[in-house]
Amino acid sequence: MIAEAVCIGAIGLILWHVVGYPCLMLVMHTWSRAVPQDECDAVPYIPCVSVIVPTYNEATTIRDSLRNLLEQDYPWDRFEIVMVDSASTDGTVLQVEDFHQDGLIALLSQAERRGKGSAINCAVQECRGDILIVTDANCYFNRQAIRRLADHFKYSRVGAVSGRLVRLDEKGNPLWRELHSFEDHIEMLGESVLDSCATIYGEIGAFRRDLLVLDETQSAEDFDLAISIRRLGYVVEYEPDAIAFEQRPIRASDMITQRRRWAGGIILCLWKHRRYLWVPGDLFRLVIIPSHKGIRVIMPFLVAAAVGSFVWMILD
Repeated sequence: MIAEAVCIGAIGLILWHVVGYPCLMLVMHTWSRAVPQDECDAVPYIPCVSVIVPTYNEATTIRDSLRNLLEQDYPWDRFEIVMVDSASTDGTVLQVEDFHQDGLIALLSQAERRGKGSAINCAVQECRGDILIVTDANCYFNRQAIRRLADHFKYSRVGAVSGRLVRLDEKGNPLWRELHSFEDHIEMLGESVLDSCATIYGEIGAFRRDLLVLDETQSAEDFDLAISIRRLGYVVEYEPDAIAFEQRPIRASDMITQRRRWAGGIILCLWKHRRYLWVPGDLFRLVIIPSHKGIRVIMPFLVAAAVGSFVWMILD
């Protein structure tokens, strides 16, 4: 009896995470598209934007990255790029000198490498924008990305917006690219409608200036920021038409290592916010966090429990 209950429960949670929750989020997104839009949606909103680009030994990509940002469809008088270099040793800073165009690019330098969180916190102090966008030096935006992200902040309830991350393999295979990002894409579409997204991509995330404060002790900064912003009463929305293409190889071994690191970071973040998350006062805490993040962390244990209990029933 116990083995049956464990097996059914474990399989049920696995199926919910892999099939049920994504399907629910897809339904939520489809339903939201059928609802008439607010008249405010048609009003253009063009806040002052600062794009933060942390770098460490990015000499091979930084010029292309800055060129991509300078080609964005956004008014230059409402836009700046703040690059903060963390003691690069490959000439990254020298690669930026040709891009000091009309004061659009500010270059900051840290004496030592302290991590991405430290670099971003350093840059925030020097930014002029009301909206801050964080990206990486190996990412490239589609031309409408900044405009699409900024438009969400016309609503006072919005504290942050995540764009869509598309990872390219070495050959830029479009099928592999779509499959790799499909799960998170579907879930974030629905979460944005249901309550608030559980993550903000560090490669393409936009924030109200006073909300971008990173806890440098956390390794899952995107998850920590999403919870911190929701705790303050704001929501995190998702903009699928703001796309960051990350060009790097995607190998199975890299994905396994990355998943392990994410799991550890998520556990630390859940522990940090345990008092807030323990009380399911909204759908963010009641449905989104357990389904998107919680089950993902314990997935190996669920698989082991399902297999173990099934074997137990057979041998019993």
